[in-house]
Amino acid sequence: MRLTEKEWENIEFRKKKYGQLKAALDGAVTGRGNKVSSFVICDDGIYTVKDLDKLVGELVKSMDEYGRRNKLWKKTSPAGTGQAPDIEPAMPERFREFVSDYLYCMIRLMVSNMEWVEKVFAWPFEDSFQQILDHSESVRKLAQRYVFDRYNELWYECYYGVGENLVFDVFTLAYESLTNTDISCSLSPAMKEMLDKYCHEQDKMYKEFLDEAEEDVMTDEEIQAALAEAYENGSYPDDTSAEGEYDRYLDEMMDKAIQNEKEFLQQFIGKEIYCKRYIRLRELFYLNCDDDDMRYPLSIFDNLVEGMLDVFLCRRGMSLYADVDEFVRSYTYIKKQIDKIKKLADEVRI
Repeated sequence: MRLTEKEWENIEFRKKKYGQLKAALDGAVTGRGNKVSSFVICDDGIYTVKDLDKLVGELVKSMDEYGRRNKLWKKTSPAGTGQAPDIEPAMPERFREFVSDYLYCMIRLMVSNMEWVEKVFAWPFEDSFQQILDHSESVRKLAQRYVFDRYNELWYECYYGVGENLVFDVFTLAYESLTNTDISCSLSPAMKEMLDKYCHEQDKMYKEFLDEAEEDVMTDEEIQAALAEAYENGSYPDDTSAEGEYDRYLDEMMDKAIQNEKEFLQQFIGKEIYCKRYIRLRELFYLNCDDDDMRYPLSIFDNLVEGMLDVFLCRRGMSLYADVDEFVRSYTYIKKQIDKIKKLADEVRI
């Protein structure tokens, strides 16, 4: 018996709701549902650079500890000796620099008013440790793609625009707003060389498109004439129609986004630091992604981030993993609820 379209819709809706419950339960047990801002914003609501640096440093140390504990770091030989590795494995320095810049930039944007990015259909970061883990999965997936695909995403971001679920889109929007420049202007000669190597055809087609668009551009007089004709033909919505109402709604949303962006610029502390660290993490990621000291850690990046958060949150008693009594109580309660759900499922099948 085939399911109807309505039945499919109900199944998908309920599956989504159960998925949200599962994520909420995971966040409550692990502590990843806690707000990151509580570590970098004082009681009076003021953000401090010192606290952010301290938080990033502790998170990086937690990742290093997790990697050592689980033997995830490769051993290295003394430089130039050719001898067997005898140095205790630790987080590779270049990867450590990438992680530090990545966490700094992401958390910096978490505690900023970023609602204005929705005007280009990008979504601001949620203020939670879970958000860091979720985004790290996207970074890992991008790192594991073929080099051509990685640079294609970079090209798209630089020359076509963000807001298409690109991995670093929110980072880039913040950079462009803070500097009032296009992200493509930040490309180093090495980055440009790699883009030309892997995205030559896209670049060629894009330039041809721009040339054609420039030839077909309408003058102000032509635009006014076209609008007047649309009004006369009744194809342009008036203010009382549903389309007119929607246009006003969009205008209001755009005005709100513009105001939010102004507030973002006025309140953002340390813009030079953010911009410098973001450009550095981009170069580390794109230019060194396939190097030995970056390739393996990036291939398990979300695993490393999850372990980092476990260590950090357990140390602070923010995870139920840290306390045996709390763990037993919560585990027992959840287990009882699962048994009740199983019983309910059995009754439905009868």
